[in-house]
Amino acid sequence: MRFLRIDEVLAVVPVSKATLYRMINRKEFPPPCRIGASSMWPASDLREWANGVKRKRLFNDAEDFI
Repeated sequence: MRFLRIDEVLAVVPVSKATLYRMINRKEFPPPCRIGASSMWPASDLREWANGVKRKRLFNDAEDFI
């Protein structure tokens, strides 16, 4: 299993660090795992999140045409 550090997550998710943590608090983004003193995200969690965001966008776009 591959884990990503905060800087790697922020390179993929186009938000600030503060916004990312707000999203986590609102349950809009997967929380990190603690590994020692570090917060890390399983790459699989980020893939699932990204797929969910894509599905939501497609559904919302489709509603505009209905």
